[in-house]
Amino acid sequence: MKQTLKQLKQMVLELKQYFEKSLPLILIGVALGYAFANHLETQTKQVGFATVEDMSFLVQQLKDCRDNSGTLDGSY
Repeated sequence: MKQTLKQLKQMVLELKQYFEKSLPLILIGVALGYAFANHLETQTKQVGFATVEDMSFLVQQLKDCRDNSGTLDGSY
């Protein structure tokens, strides 16, 4: 039991040291990712969302196409 506790304490200590060493790299990666995301955001154009009227129009067009497709006898 004591051996297991020693191994567990050693493992926790090693993990703590590993994270302490890797924390600066993680923070640098986060900072670079944040800067890159901001760069992309400033370069992209804003695209508006479709209104309810737009979506209703598109749905109606699809319904019309479906209804009229039977008159074509299967040919396009």
